[in-house]
Amino acid sequence: MVGCSYPCARTRAGATGVGAMGHKIRRMGPRVLRAALVFAMLAIASPVSPAAFAAKPPPANPVLNTISAPYGAPGSTLVLTGSGFGLRPSGDDVVFGGGVKGVTYAEWSDTRISVLVPSGAAQGGVYVYVDKVSSNALPFTPWGPPTLSAVTPNTSPIGSQVVLTGSGFGSAQGTSTVRFAGTSAGAAVSWSDTTITVTVTFPAAHDG
Repeated sequence: MVGCSYPCARTRAGATGVGAMGHKIRRMGPRVLRAALVFAMLAIASPVSPAAFAAKPPPANPVLNTISAPYGAPGSTLVLTGSGFGLRPSGDDVVFGGGVKGVTYAEWSDTRISVLVPSGAAQGGVYVYVDKVSSNALPFTPWGPPTLSAVTPNTSPIGSQVVLTGSGFGSAQGTSTVRFAGTSAGAAVSWSDTTITVTVTFPAAHDG
């Protein structure tokens, strides 16, 4: 028999007794007691497992593999490829020489960035700044509009060579061209940032 917290009538296991206050009290039989005890023991032995937790690894540092050209005029497009560039949250930038940041981006993905060369960029390395971490730098030389100082000789027959001197021509021809009265001279004989040698492709009597 299970006792009561206040006087109650004696009854058989599983029967209903009446307490001193007139309340009916249901006694628990031996089977019910055993079941309750087993349940309590299982609950203690098998606590609820905490949710699985996995720490998120820090993002990999950005790596700059290639740039589309080692030089370019302000306003021209420079394409950078590599890895770990992310999706350009606020604060991420392409940084040129002199600490000048890119302003206009045509594309930004985790492996490729297309940016316009900003005005004011100085000669030096270009790199990607992602989540307060800088990538490796690759050399890049910005240059402004070319300046032509002289053509020697100033008159020449078709097929002869002339030398152009000035500045801002770029270190290699690339996609640049010399034109005589609108006609391209084609591939240059030699090309540097200050001197170009080309073959005349238009009658020398015509200006241009």
